Amino acid sequence: MRLALKHSRPAAPVQLVRPLHESPAAVYLASLGSERSRITQLDRLNKLAEVMSQGAHDAVSLPWERLTYVHTQTLRTALAESISPKTGQPYSPSYINALLATLRAVLKEAWRLGLISEEHRARACDLKPVSGATLPAGRSLTIGEKQALSAVCQSDPGPAGPRDASIFVLGMTCGLRRAEMAALDLEDYDRETGELRVRRGKGRKARLVHVSTGCRAALDDWLHERGDVTGPLLCPVNRGGNITPRRISDHVVFVVCRKRAEQAGIQPFSPHDMRRTFIGDLLDAGADISVAQQLAGHASVSTTQGYDRRPEEKKREAAGLLHFPYVARRVPGTPNTNRGEDNE
Repeated sequence: MRLALKHSRPAAPVQLVRPLHESPAAVYLASLGSERSRITQLDRLNKLAEVMSQGAHDAVSLPWERLTYVHTQTLRTALAESISPKTGQPYSPSYINALLATLRAVLKEAWRLGLISEEHRARACDLKPVSGATLPAGRSLTIGEKQALSAVCQSDPGPAGPRDASIFVLGMTCGLRRAEMAALDLEDYDRETGELRVRRGKGRKARLVHVSTGCRAALDDWLHERGDVTGPLLCPVNRGGNITPRRISDHVVFVVCRKRAEQAGIQPFSPHDMRRTFIGDLLDAGADISVAQQLAGHASVSTTQGYDRRPEEKKREAAGLLHFPYVARRVPGTPNTNRGEDNE
């Protein structure tokens, strides 16, 4: 299903006809607290604009104030029936609901700008969430995988070894996002107490986390290589082993995960998988879920619950209680010598 704001003739190239400060989308993007959030939301706004105008408008030029309940409800249906060009699968309910949340936020800006009435906004935003559930993305790392990663970092004689081990410590024992790692300064880490101040967390929310005693060795080794000069905590290391006194990009964290996973002979994992491992390990160890929420920097405890592995363990244990009395004909792993024809 396609929804176009113009029905009388094929869409023509659209020129921006009003100042940026009068565009609800531009004002909404300017209100966001980080560049990463602006990039994410701009991508979502462009997706919405593309679907609603059949490619005639982008996020800024779309006349959001003209959207009525008919438009937004048709948009919801169109998204629910759409196929992702990246995966070839339907869009997940969580992604569609995130798009609808962005839509509501822009319509609220249109109301704040005086472009629509409160009744108009309320009607256009009166959309039910798309229901459904998908399996969790990503994975948690096992203790064996952590040991393999630690081994490859310790075998690296250059400063990249302890730096990369520090990245894994910050991700899997402190739960930092990769952008939060890149934003750390030397002064944020107290080497005596192990306290680490995350000053630039998601949503501009600062929090205090703690590096456990057993995990400080990696950071201590890195700081010995780095030195005590003020500045970013994590710095680039070139192929010659030279440290550049500047901040790493958050993409470096992604590259380190892929590189060290290959060296360790384990399956690839993402920076977010380190957070998933951190939260899951905390809850498995008996930590209170509200404490895990605070350490992870989640705005809602329901977000933290999505990382809880314990329900799956309970289901696995329950499945192990069931049995079907079938005896294998051969030992698993032995070659199949039966060359007879298959039964129809």
